[in-house]
Amino acid sequence: AESMLEEELKFLEKAFPEVIVPPFVLALGLLLHGAQGRDSKFHPLIKSLPSGAELRNLPSYMKPAERRMLKGTDAFALASNLDQEITETYEQYVRPIAAAADSPFGGKVPPLSRWRWSLAITWRCSITLPLPSAGQRGESGGIKVLAPFLCDAAHADSAGLGESSTSRNEPDGTAAASRPLPAVAEALLLPDHTLALVARVALQPGAAVSVDFGARSNAELIVARGEAVAGNAHDCVKFHVEASSLPQDGARRVREEV
Repeated sequence: AESMLEEELKFLEKAFPEVIVPPFVLALGLLLHGAQGRDSKFHPLIKSLPSGAELRNLPSYMKPAERRMLKGTDAFALASNLDQEITETYEQYVRPIAAAADSPFGGKVPPLSRWRWSLAITWRCSITLPLPSAGQRGESGGIKVLAPFLCDAAHADSAGLGESSTSRNEPDGTAAASRPLPAVAEALLLPDHTLALVARVALQPGAAVSVDFGARSNAELIVARGEAVAGNAHDCVKFHVEASSLPQDGARRVREEV
């Protein structure tokens, strides 16, 4: 995102400072250079990225009947909220930015469908990595990096490498649930801002490559990447408890346990 938009969308800092966040800026860069077609210096990169038809496993691209299969799940609720966010950001920011007098879009506003694609690619094919020179430059946080190979890599937790994928038996003698397999590769941002994919274990030809895309629940993975992980430690169950159903005898410890 940094190299793609460092100069071209400099005017955003004054006109739309609230959108200067890595995911939005990267998606806007994809939208801009996608609209430029062969004239874009990033044309080979953009041509190598999945098309909308290849993103059919993402809820935002699913057919209605497929999308309804998620009803009642956190993924369905997230996808519904995301649909609204896509439309709102397009109307509130993308259209005014593209139509601005000093915009590199030249006053031509790309369609909503291209904004949806740009966001989907940002979710699926990018990763947030720490800046290698952050200490020298006094910066914090990370940078959003896009790479075609990330589109095809699976998500896996980087922790637990070398441990058995199946935990020991429970005290009652039953087998515990299988642990998710750890990521076999790591994406690194080198000092020259080159992205490197480094194997963490010996890989055989044709072996699947997995990368840790960050702490995400399965609902988040389904919406952003169209995948889920068995035994995901970041999954949780939400429920509502009425205050009247809690112990009212003043036993604080009992109330906290409930």
